Amino acid sequence: MEWYVTAMEEIKRRRGTKKERAILDLWERLGNERKLDSEACKYITENLLEIYPRLDFNQKHAALEAFLKIGDGNAIKNTIFDYFGEIYKEYAKLACRLSNYLYVMRELDHSSESMEHIGPWELDKTFAEVRKRLKEGNSPYL
Repeated sequence: MEWYVTAMEEIKRRRGTKKERAILDLWERLGNERKLDSEACKYITENLLEIYPRLDFNQKHAALEAFLKIGDGNAIKNTIFDYFGEIYKEYAKLACRLSNYLYVMRELDHSSESMEHIGPWELDKTFAEVRKRLKEGNSPYL
């Protein structure tokens, strides 16, 4: 049995972070292979596309990296576009949370600062204000 068939079986068997790790192991192996024949590329691509809709956010990232390592980004352009949208959705949720907690911090500080509305879409203002507060508080996250 070819190594890539075994790798795909391993990916399909795993769950959670172990599935993500198995996909990343495939990605790593793809980088170490000198030349992958078209049959192997086709097999890996078809099998990853088959399980792709059931993968979680991080597993999808790992699968896309494996797709790109195979080398034909055009064949999966729509899949990349869909993940691009998922990233945006996650980013928008985090930006909203960041903006909300910025207001909470202002209230807890009884800040006399202007409470002008900074929407989550105004990321430059939101990030600048959050960064300033984290810096002032000597946050380890900077």
